[in-house]
Amino acid sequence: MSLQETEKSRWFSMEVQPHEAALRAYLHARFPMLRDADDIVQETYTRLLREKKAGRIRRFGAAEPKISARQPAGRSVIWRGRRRCGSEIFINRVHRQT
Repeated sequence: MSLQETEKSRWFSMEVQPHEAALRAYLHARFPMLRDADDIVQETYTRLLREKKAGRIRRFGAAEPKISARQPAGRSVIWRGRRRCGSEIFINRVHRQT
């Protein structure tokens, strides 16, 4: 494993992964009808790792770590819903849940 991969792995295990329970709780609270939370969490991790690799994340959630993953997670939920049932129908469903 290269030094860069080791650093990325350390960053993920120290700064991202400890907040998985909070991310799952957010997803269940914000999107109670969500059936594929595991997939959304994995997509969120993939997006965060991609952003880290591109240099757009230096310190994950310096102010509030558990909030840092909410935005990409929410985007993943909305993207999946739009793809499955059409954007207008899905957005109306999401807004009725809140």
